[in-house]
Amino acid sequence: MLNSIDAAQCRQLLQACPIGMMLLDKKGVVRWINPALETWLGKRAKLIADQPADGIPAELQGLYGDNPTVHLSADKATDEHWLIGTTQPLPDGGRVQFFTNASPLKQLMQQRDDLLAELKELTVTDAESGLPNRRALFQNLESQVSRSRRYQNPLSIILMRIQNMEDAINRTANRDSEPLMSAIRTILNDQMRWADMIGRLDETDFLFILPETDLSATRQLTEKISANFDDIAIEGLDPGDFSIISRYGIAEWRKGDDVGLLLMRAREDLEGEARSAEQAG
Repeated sequence: MLNSIDAAQCRQLLQACPIGMMLLDKKGVVRWINPALETWLGKRAKLIADQPADGIPAELQGLYGDNPTVHLSADKATDEHWLIGTTQPLPDGGRVQFFTNASPLKQLMQQRDDLLAELKELTVTDAESGLPNRRALFQNLESQVSRSRRYQNPLSIILMRIQNMEDAINRTANRDSEPLMSAIRTILNDQMRWADMIGRLDETDFLFILPETDLSATRQLTEKISANFDDIAIEGLDPGDFSIISRYGIAEWRKGDDVGLLLMRAREDLEGEARSAEQAG
């Protein structure tokens, strides 16, 4: 191992270093940058030479900060770069900024985010409830509406809302939604036939798709579900201390209906029930 290096070796080391370096004097003026940082900056390297932070474009001012993270946009000559800096004070009052090029890591993170977004688009299960999600429900409902339009088969839907979902979650240990979702899922699945589909539209709303079911049978089903919610057992909650408040909107397919019209009528029915319950309360 070498105990010392001469001036020529020191220059070679600085020239070959893959880490970007920028030397500032005690007044905060840039006195030198190494080739690695100069390559990343491209033509912008000339803009910081012998300049303090307030004398350069805003995009480059981040280079002067303590332990900075700097985004350099792409131009015709250089690619986009993300630099992570480390500040090292010097005895004479100046400082050295060391920069690592984090662009490959940033690209990997972006690719990861893109893949997660694609996966989310393909996922058909709601992660929290374990039930089919909005995507799966709409795919199924489109298919069932097309079938009813072709064969004139009965088709009904139920739009169910848990009015006190947030309160129920807040009452559980550690505000954990899993016990509540598990209890709701069990009750709903117990009422479903093999041809039916029940899933979660959003945080509080669930959708039942009921092929070969008329409006009368659909109303009977909502009554059964509502009665079962009266006796729901949620882990960590005293049944006598809490009950689920559910509201229902139902609609039966009519000739000329598409998915939007069918859902609109169910939502109008739901909102009407909610208003009636509020006035009665």
